[in-house]
Amino acid sequence: MCGFVGQYGPDLRTESFLRKVLSISNHRGPDQSGVWRDGYVQLGFNRLAIQDLTNAGDQPMISPANRYVLVFNGEIYNHLKLRKKLPGYSYRSHSDTETIAHALDSWGVNKTVEALEGMFALVAYNLEDHSLNMTRDFAGIKPLFYGQNQGSTWFASQFDQVVRGISKSNLDLRKEGMRDFLQLGYMQAPVTIYKQIYQVEPGQIIKISDGIIQKRFFHRWGAPENTELKEYRVDNFLSLFGAEIKDQLIGDVPIASFFSSGIDSTLVTAKAREMSPDITAFTVGVSDAEINEADRAKKYAHHLDLNHVIGDFSSNDVLSINDDHFKKLGEPFADYSSLPTYMICKKGKGKATVMLSGDGGDELFWGYPRWNKFLKYYGLFKYPKLTRRAYLKFRRAGGESLSHGPSLFKNLDEWVLNGQSHNAHTLVDKLMPEVTLSAELRELYCFDGQSFEDFRAWLRWNEFYGHLQRVLTKVDRMSMAHSLEVRVPFLSKRIIDFAWSQSTSYGKQHFENKVFLKQALKTYLPESLIQNKKLGFSIPLDSWLRNQLREETLDLLNKDSVYGEEFLDRSVWTEKVNDFYKSHGEGDWGIWIMYAWQKWGELLEVI
Repeated sequence: MCGFVGQYGPDLRTESFLRKVLSISNHRGPDQSGVWRDGYVQLGFNRLAIQDLTNAGDQPMISPANRYVLVFNGEIYNHLKLRKKLPGYSYRSHSDTETIAHALDSWGVNKTVEALEGMFALVAYNLEDHSLNMTRDFAGIKPLFYGQNQGSTWFASQFDQVVRGISKSNLDLRKEGMRDFLQLGYMQAPVTIYKQIYQVEPGQIIKISDGIIQKRFFHRWGAPENTELKEYRVDNFLSLFGAEIKDQLIGDVPIASFFSSGIDSTLVTAKAREMSPDITAFTVGVSDAEINEADRAKKYAHHLDLNHVIGDFSSNDVLSINDDHFKKLGEPFADYSSLPTYMICKKGKGKATVMLSGDGGDELFWGYPRWNKFLKYYGLFKYPKLTRRAYLKFRRAGGESLSHGPSLFKNLDEWVLNGQSHNAHTLVDKLMPEVTLSAELRELYCFDGQSFEDFRAWLRWNEFYGHLQRVLTKVDRMSMAHSLEVRVPFLSKRIIDFAWSQSTSYGKQHFENKVFLKQALKTYLPESLIQNKKLGFSIPLDSWLRNQLREETLDLLNKDSVYGEEFLDRSVWTEKVNDFYKSHGEGDWGIWIMYAWQKWGELLEVI
């Protein structure tokens, strides 16, 4: 796991400037730093050594046949298997980067990328035709940003590095991207908040040659078709999952596992324990009993005979790192769970350099209760909104407790998008009355199917390419803030394919979330423990905003100049802030998004 930056095109900046931009991501790779350049491109790299700790794995790396120079962030779990398929070559390391370099010589960019199993952001510069190739793993686990200005392309692992490379004076706010952020709290690929900067999408290859940009997807899951239902086979899943865990235990550094009382991380840890009996399971303990998972995790650990470590921290610990947490994010981001994630990763780094995580299980195996609501009321959207409203009003009059969603939203697309929005669309409509959501985001949330089965399949596809990307952003930025690599076994091709194959039957009869994973976990734990509701880990955001962070929040949000105010209705902005502090109701998420937006504006001043 590492960080890189580069510039491609005319008028290359000096090497000293590149090194300054590279230094922004020193925390992503503290073990080695290197630069390579010619007349067309310059590449900078910070390495976190995981596979082969010698300098034989250093980057930028030139391929054995001198055809490519590459920088690569991530881990390739099948790289030793790929070596057996490649033509004869005497490797000088067991680094996955060297495997990629040899594959590029033998297979070229497209075939190489299609063969990789793992998580990666990769840039390969072709020394023969001077073209540049940028690509990102199929699940979007690793980040890759790029921006263009006056024919030159900057690319990097971090958004703030591209901002620095291009220079903020050459950047224009994209008002639609700003609206996306104020509604969702993060930047959804390929959009960013600037017109000149983009994100490489999951599973995408971008080639730049002679000023021409070509884009294609080497892997993109579609919403599964409604085919014959497959029988659930827990043993098949556990076999596949075990093989994946085994592959992801590769490395020359200590590997541990995040271990909450949740189903996903417990399955990951239980399987890892089978492969590596001495693996350490790491749980965070907090003083608030309502959100503390440590006691329940102890029971799980006892049944699994785990080497179990609990790291405690307090609210004051979390608040003390607030500013550094925003700096390390390096981009506008407003999921407040990034704060405890920062602390978890900081504690975890003391135990290992690599952590296994359960991320992705919810998105693939129907883990979110909100899906049940969408599926339950799907049929009502066949009727006009006024008809729905009257029907639900009549049923409520009879004493039923029913969702207001079908009464409030014109169609399913809007309702699903609202489920991911932490500033109500009605508020953002008023905040930015002349601005629509980006076309890219509207396309992501466009359901064009014809049946209940189509909708059920689309819901999970949308979750994978939507909300999951926010989760992965949070985990990557907060783990790399501490030079900690986090691996996500659920987000491998074979596990995603397995989950997709179950999609047509999942969710119709079973409205209990993650039924299949609970069945799998019975292999390791008694049912009485599995059925317990997951506590989740959070922070008392509302209380913090009204107390410990009150002064700073009011100062930020009531400044004479709000970042991007040319696109905002300041009276609505001010009214939202005042209403929050006058009331004791909901609204903390929305205020946090506005607070994070202004934090980015402050950070921009020093980039």
